[in-house]
Amino acid sequence: MIIPMRHQKLSLNEKNILDALNKEHLTSVQILNRIESISLILQVYSLLDGLSSKGYITSYVKKDVKYHCAS
Repeated sequence: MIIPMRHQKLSLNEKNILDALNKEHLTSVQILNRIESISLILQVYSLLDGLSSKGYITSYVKKDVKYHCAS
C-alpha cells in the first residue's frame, strides 16, 4: 500500500483509524472494535483528539451519538 505524503508522519494506529474512517463514519466504540491493535477506549479518544488537532478528522453528533469521519 502506498501511503500519501501527508500521512507518513502518523502512527500505525492513526493510519488504521484514518483508513477505517475513509470507508465510513464511525463512533469511537466502532473504531475500537475494528482496529485490533487498539485495546483501550482511552487510546481511541487520545488518537482521535490527535487526528482532529492535526486536521485529519472531524466529528459530528447525530441522534445523540458522536461520529467521526475523515476530513
